[in-house]
Amino acid sequence: MICFAAMVVACQELNQTNGRIDMDEAALTQQFASEGGVVEVKFTTNADWNVQQYNTQHYSWASITPTSGSAGENTVYVTALKNDNYDGREFKFAINAAGATKEIAVVQKQKDALTITENSFNVEGIGGQVEIEVVANIDYTYELSEGAEAWVIPVSTKGLESTKLLFDIALNKDIVNTRTATITIKSGSFNEVITVNQDVFVPEWEVSAADAWIGKDGGSCEFSFKANQNFEVIKPDVDWVKMTEKDGVYHFEIAPSTEYDTRVAYVNAIGEVPGADTYTVIYQTGHAVLEW
Repeated sequence: MICFAAMVVACQELNQTNGRIDMDEAALTQQFASEGGVVEVKFTTNADWNVQQYNTQHYSWASITPTSGSAGENTVYVTALKNDNYDGREFKFAINAAGATKEIAVVQKQKDALTITENSFNVEGIGGQVEIEVVANIDYTYELSEGAEAWVIPVSTKGLESTKLLFDIALNKDIVNTRTATITIKSGSFNEVITVNQDVFVPEWEVSAADAWIGKDGGSCEFSFKANQNFEVIKPDVDWVKMTEKDGVYHFEIAPSTEYDTRVAYVNAIGEVPGADTYTVIYQTGHAVLEW
């Protein structure tokens, strides 16, 4: 009788420490789409088993059945509800059998979202920068409308964790026509369209003087030009004026006049925008004597 009792105790100890659970490695992580669903976790044990759930109050969105069973081939069903949140969620549970443990991770994707804070931008003709703030929990790309690549220029492209897209808007080299481009942000079925409107270019010039009068014996004068565009100052197309430039100031030497009447030379400042030019004038008196 004493020997039989000792054998029973030895068998119980064996069952508690030598359990085995066999399952595919891939079954240790169960992935759910945001829509939810049911997955099967298949395994084989050599002993009775049970499911150990950690902190059940934290994953009321999922259930596990059955939660216990006998040795042999078994299946546990994991059910996940639809995830209406914009964050993913996960939990873990364990299958225990006579001292053996397999821990399974359950991961559910977030509800996909892609939105932008502004759908339209108005940019002055001089150009500027557009900053698009993207609120997304998924990867996305963008696409420019046809022809926009020439004047809507990406400053930085999106990394996986970026929330902003920056675009430089080039100078509109048109004083008559506005222009429009679209930036489409896409990810799967998500589509957000941003409109960029640019005004016509309005030239702004600052010229130190509208004109200069030089006597018949010759002399000199200076002009300076400032503008909201790149420009080039052109020497007057006459042989009696010489032009030099230093630090943005244009110096003109005018030769003595050999003419009877007043003569005129135009100093043209040609902007990079067609039609957005300006000029100043050099007048030189001649040898005529006015009689009253």
